Amino acid sequence: MIYVDGKELKISKDLSSQEVDTDMLPYKHELLRAYGDAENTTVKTESELNNIPEMYLMDYKEQRHNFLNAEYVRRSFREIFVDADANFDILKNELIKNLNKVRGPFENGYDKECKVLDRATLAPLDKSLLFKKNKSYWL
Repeated sequence: MIYVDGKELKISKDLSSQEVDTDMLPYKHELLRAYGDAENTTVKTESELNNIPEMYLMDYKEQRHNFLNAEYVRRSFREIFVDADANFDILKNELIKNLNKVRGPFENGYDKECKVLDRATLAPLDKSLLFKKNKSYWL
């Protein structure tokens, strides 16, 4: 569901079932590299996650879920709002600006990932029409 000015809008099933081809996306490779860095090994494929502690597989699944949800929101807004891409870019740029404040030192790539994600929760996102304080249009 999406709420606009307190009104509930239903999203078509076609939108909710869209798949995103993420096999070659950089975020996946960076996550695998971060996990390998934390364990002093190399992790290049999803199947190699079985060779390191399970917490990394759980994190990988969570981050993939988060990515797919963000992509779903972006596509959903594109179907509903004329300027959705521009407003989604505003959200993304605000987040990146906030994340640029994350400084090391970091123990390893996984430690950096965790600190960046913690910082992401503090990002002010109220410049976009898609996320105004007390009027969030997020799902």
